[in-house]
Amino acid sequence: MIFVAVGSKNRTKIKATERAFRKAFGRVRVESVEIDSGISPQPMTAAEAVKGAMNRAKKAIKLLDADFGVGIEGGAVRLCGRWFTTGFVAIVNREGKISIGTSGWFECPGKVVKELKRGIELGEVMERLTGEKKIKEGKGAIGIFTKGHVDRTALYEHGVWMALCKFLSPEFFK
Repeated sequence: MIFVAVGSKNRTKIKATERAFRKAFGRVRVESVEIDSGISPQPMTAAEAVKGAMNRAKKAIKLLDADFGVGIEGGAVRLCGRWFTTGFVAIVNREGKISIGTSGWFECPGKVVKELKRGIELGEVMERLTGEKKIKEGKGAIGIFTKGHVDRTALYEHGVWMALCKFLSPEFFK
């Protein structure tokens, strides 16, 4: 059985990790631990978000003595003159090999970006705009924007798969 440590207590991140690892490896045990990412609450660059994801993965694997550590960090990134939100995923194994992936990217509305630039986390911005609670523990901004067709867990599962590539097909990453 493979033991996976997730560097967050957020249930969407845990569930996304569990889904992908179970499909990839069969029997897995997933545990989570609250980790300080070491970055700002709302990363506004890819470099910062990747750093946060890597910090989470490295600390989680060490604290729980797992086979894999997983860190997921949402971030906003300016690309081609537009702002997008995505989840950066870092996976590290016992040997210290690190792989990075991202979830799908979606364009962020201007009024949301304005708040993100003020340092307010996306989940909090969406709660203020919709009046709903615990958005980042459930459907996420993507669930609101897609009218429920894609939720945050599915979005992050995609990112976990992208980060698993190096471990599933190591012969291509030598």
